[in-house]
Amino acid sequence: MEVACSLGQGRKNMKLINSSYNPLFYIYFILMGLIYVAYVWLFNYRMNLSEVWLSKSIITSEDLAVIGQLGNWSERLEILFLLLFVGMMVFGLWKRRSDHNVGRNFLVVNAYLTIGIIVFSLVFERVTPLTFMDLMLPLLNLVNVVILITIFLIVERLIKSRRMVSRA
Repeated sequence: MEVACSLGQGRKNMKLINSSYNPLFYIYFILMGLIYVAYVWLFNYRMNLSEVWLSKSIITSEDLAVIGQLGNWSERLEILFLLLFVGMMVFGLWKRRSDHNVGRNFLVVNAYLTIGIIVFSLVFERVTPLTFMDLMLPLLNLVNVVILITIFLIVERLIKSRRMVSRA
């Protein structure tokens, strides 16, 4: 009976993210999801309007203004997605020295976010005229940032290891 009780307590205390920054990671996950859904909705809306515009013989200046505005909004959502990711990554790099779980938690949350976006994209491409790559565009834009941050971390490790060798 004690084993079952202790196992139950272990499961009860086990969380997805074990850090003092739990609310921040949950807020980050929700915001990233909302920004992505807003991006997809806006992109789908633009595609539906483009069909209407293509059926017209003449595009008015009002139509051009709407096209430009929708393009600006979707671009701003992509930038917001990117800035939120970079901001959380910088926070994780800054706090990793005091709380070693922050980096791991950042990776876990982003893994769930990526898997969710991929599954959502696979389903949503079936019911809309959007292609899989159109739906994956915010994640594809993050690849460049991840590569740059990885290079930065490698350089940082090399500098630290050289300092350790020079001290010895």
